[in-house]
Amino acid sequence: MPASERALRERDLREAVLRGDVRAWQTLYDGAFAEVLAYLQWRCAGLHDVAEDITQETWLIAVRRMRTFDPAQAPFAKWLCGIAAKLLRNYFRVKQAATNQPLPDCASVVNTDLERRERSER
Repeated sequence: MPASERALRERDLREAVLRGDVRAWQTLYDGAFAEVLAYLQWRCAGLHDVAEDITQETWLIAVRRMRTFDPAQAPFAKWLCGIAAKLLRNYFRVKQAATNQPLPDCASVVNTDLERRERSER
């Protein structure tokens, strides 16, 4: 779908959501959920609980900030990924500050997961 058509469609959906149309919200949700979750799973490098928690927080913020979403600036899913990226950055900052330790080595989490998968495939 061309960007201009997407922007018009998402603008109409946004307006419907602001009027209280549950089906419009469901359409936006269904169209963006998988992309946002996949983005967070990638960014979390195997920390699935964190990815799921941040996904939920992202949607809560999206509900409160729907008026600020501008389809002419970015697609809905990208807007959500921007929110998610900020939440994730804040999550890891708080976690690092609370423990006063460096962030976990995500590569080791990924390697462990890959090794587990390889063993199960064998």
